[in-house]
Amino acid sequence: MKDKGIGDMKNFLGFLGLCRRAGKTVCGTPLVCLALQKNPKPQLVLFAAGASAATRKKIETKCAFYGVCARELAVSPAELAAAMGKGSNLAAVAVTDAGFAAAMLNKLAAMQER
Repeated sequence: MKDKGIGDMKNFLGFLGLCRRAGKTVCGTPLVCLALQKNPKPQLVLFAAGASAATRKKIETKCAFYGVCARELAVSPAELAAAMGKGSNLAAVAVTDAGFAAAMLNKLAAMQER
């Protein structure tokens, strides 16, 4: 069963990479926080489980204030960075497209049901 969960997350991260290649993401905590203040706002913010407590609090607080859905991914910042094609650690990613965001939320819900 554990292998299935790993495969699901790998599939999800691949889909997130596709979203990045489509130009529908904002990468990095500072840029995500700036994107939350602008219109149109991101549709979804994803952050790594390995993010620091301060980063997690900043993202969750800003998302709650601006009414944007935030979800934690069971990945490290290095794994999130690799999925996004970045060389260093990455704590947060914002998805700006409503269609991609809805599909990701559906995938996350399906992964939690298993």
